[in-house]
Amino acid sequence: MGRQRCGDSSHATTRALRPHLLAGSMQQPSAAVCKAHRRGEELVEVRPCASTERHAIHAWVARQNSMLACPETDQPRSLSTEPAAKLNANEHEMAPCGVADLTASVPSFPSGSCSDNLAWLDNIRNSAAIQIHQPHMARNPRTNPLSTVDGMMASEMWLQKHIQSFDTGNRRKRKQVLEDFLEYVKQSSLSGMEELFSKEAHRFLLRLTSWFSVTLPLLYALPLQLKVFLVFLEFREQSVVRAFFESGVVLSLMSTLVTDFDCTDEVRCLAVLVLHRLALHGRTCKEVLCSKGLIPHLTECILDGLKWETLKCAGLLLCELFRSNPKYQEDITKTFHSLLESHRRPLVQRVALSAFSALVEEEYAGPEWPDQLIPRLLSLMDGHDMRVCSDSYTFLCALVRSFNCDTKLWEFAREILDSYAQDVDAWAQLEVASERAARGMGPTASQRIADRLRTQAETEILRSPEGCNYTETARGEAAFVLKLSLVMFLTKRSPELCRDLVDRGLTETLLMCLLDIAHPLRQAAVLPEIHRLQLLSKRARQIVEGILVKRELLRAVTLDQFMAAGSHEDFARVRLRLRSLQRGQQK
Repeated sequence: MGRQRCGDSSHATTRALRPHLLAGSMQQPSAAVCKAHRRGEELVEVRPCASTERHAIHAWVARQNSMLACPETDQPRSLSTEPAAKLNANEHEMAPCGVADLTASVPSFPSGSCSDNLAWLDNIRNSAAIQIHQPHMARNPRTNPLSTVDGMMASEMWLQKHIQSFDTGNRRKRKQVLEDFLEYVKQSSLSGMEELFSKEAHRFLLRLTSWFSVTLPLLYALPLQLKVFLVFLEFREQSVVRAFFESGVVLSLMSTLVTDFDCTDEVRCLAVLVLHRLALHGRTCKEVLCSKGLIPHLTECILDGLKWETLKCAGLLLCELFRSNPKYQEDITKTFHSLLESHRRPLVQRVALSAFSALVEEEYAGPEWPDQLIPRLLSLMDGHDMRVCSDSYTFLCALVRSFNCDTKLWEFAREILDSYAQDVDAWAQLEVASERAARGMGPTASQRIADRLRTQAETEILRSPEGCNYTETARGEAAFVLKLSLVMFLTKRSPELCRDLVDRGLTETLLMCLLDIAHPLRQAAVLPEIHRLQLLSKRARQIVEGILVKRELLRAVTLDQFMAAGSHEDFARVRLRLRSLQRGQQK
């Protein structure tokens, strides 16, 4: 009766252990299996284990031997015969062979009963041979941050050691700790501070935020500290963002933007970048930042900043605060309008124009924006800074494309055309410049400047009276080209406006600018517009063909081709026909 019970128990144990042995699993058997095994151990005789289980155990041992391959020879080391490498307990590094100390030999493979096999399996599972690290997983915190020593990651231990140095060191030592931290993170390849340093990351961040508030009045190592903040926020971990707000360092970051601490533009730019990273975490963070006064702080930073990079970053942060933040959108819009006022510096105006353009392209603009912005943008196009004029023109075109508000600019186009078409001085200047060039009374101002550039430095030419006059002339030509480009932009969008402007003398005005050799910049800009106008209006094409007549002049694409296609007599006849047409229209 007992022998039959023994057989049943042995078979039950074998059936329960078969999935574990065949899969080579190193996990503990289930409770039912252990109970059956204990029942089998109580008997005196146990039936031998089947050959299938024995082969599975042999295969598992072979796999473990292959995992312990030496990196130099790539040959497997036996669990029971290879010499062991000694572990350096002080440096936490593996010996060259890459295998742990195997002096505690692995028990030999049993050839007896199933209970002996189970005992051997439990013994080998708990042996030191199975608990070693592979050669490529050496305990070096820089090459393997995930290696563990006494339950802690090596990177965590590294940061813990540096935190102690930070706590006990002076300012120079703390600065060195920050530099080492940046270098360490740069060499790692993990995807988060918590993954790399675990809880030590929050301990270190708490010390950094406190030290920043202390060193802010002293202006000590602020760029370095802000770079460390950027590294913490790079992985966009919610716990890190929460720590920034709870520590109160956000208020210290805002203080760097105003003139109270007189921080450099580099510090302001880095502080704006840190605040931008915080604002990227959603509407709640944006509302908290705005409620603490970030908008007026950014406005003061833009008005007082000197470098374009700082002003540009501040403008981008204002745009980010505007997005998905309806509670403070009106305040930000008023800020942008105040930055566009005529007495502001050109750099400040460009920041507002860039911000408005970005929001219009992203369809954040309100329906009242065209009525509010178009008059101010047209006045900016008459300014002295060409970059502001160019940005205003670009923004006007974007505004028209987004809102289809062409009709709001039609009156401006008619006024521009009438002012140039009825400018008697411009027509007289055309004749005087042409006669002087025909008589050979000397090159034009642009030609003289080009000749002097070959022999003199550019700075010397700009300081000369002739250079100053040429600069003013070029600025006036550029402003005229921008306004004329806006008129042509509206003409191409509306056939009705195109017919109206052609009847008002748009074609004749463009031809007059093309023949004015005293303004080469204007000539080069007008020639392509004449070709476009001929495609838009049949009457404009008839006027151009009737005045230029000569085929080479009609086919010229560039200004050089146009000037080389005709002689002085040809251009004189062209001017005569143009004056006759202009007088006929005036009558």
